Amino acid sequence: MKKILLASIAAALVTAPAQAKTIILAPSSKWAISFDDEGCRLARIFGEGDNQTTMVMIRRRPGSSGDYMVLAGKPVGEIQERHGVEVGFGPGTDVNETSPYRGSLGEIEPVLIFSSVSIRPENTPSRLDQSEEDQAALRAESRKLADGVTYMIVADRSDELRFDFGSMKEVNTVMDDCANGLIEAWGLDAEKHASAMREPVPLNAEDWIRTSDYPMKMVRAGQPAIVNVRIIVGADGSPTECHIQSTTRPKAFDDAVCSSILKRADFDPALDAAGKPMKSFHQTTVHFMIP
Repeated sequence: MKKILLASIAAALVTAPAQAKTIILAPSSKWAISFDDEGCRLARIFGEGDNQTTMVMIRRRPGSSGDYMVLAGKPVGEIQERHGVEVGFGPGTDVNETSPYRGSLGEIEPVLIFSSVSIRPENTPSRLDQSEEDQAALRAESRKLADGVTYMIVADRSDELRFDFGSMKEVNTVMDDCANGLIEAWGLDAEKHASAMREPVPLNAEDWIRTSDYPMKMVRAGQPAIVNVRIIVGADGSPTECHIQSTTRPKAFDDAVCSSILKRADFDPALDAAGKPMKSFHQTTVHFMIP
């Protein structure tokens, strides 16, 4: 009987899944909002002592296409990005799997960088097959869900960080107003973009940046790179300007990225409400991964 009992206990120890560890991080500062021509920044500190964690979210355009997010602090080291990380805002929104990158935020470590997270559902419809009324209804529902968000979960297979936000309604209003103002800051027509039928469509994105564009010095050093880019696209579909919105690499490399895009990129132009080509913008993220 003892042998059977011991065998059962051993089997249970082998097959029982590890219990996920949750670190709850309450806010220890107020939200801080700042902006420039490249984006609207939302920052806050969570936790105390060894658990203190800084969150920075950057919105680079109107709508719900996703925000760039940086998390920095000791608890972030518990999250292992190798097998994917889940990010969810609650209650009421979906959990999405993403692949963050390690980086730096001044002297604060460890750091996880997320190229796109969204506090509201990704339900922006295609203007080619939706009426203005349907679009307005979807945007209103999306905003309602975003205003109801009170926390964010970041989790890997075994560990979970929960950031308690409190009410986000006021913050969402300020961030949306800021993001809507970016269009005019870029010298574009905000009214036309609000009713545009289509954004610029990349025709050859796979050819914009090539392996040879990445400096060999960085390859030898094993340094990956994330570069967020905004491209102004003319009514004829050709790129006319390229701006680095954020980067993890030196300026010389950023300049090379923009030079390659302006030389090689081609688009179908944006269309206004009447279906006529118009000047607009396209945003993309360039990832250089070292094998």
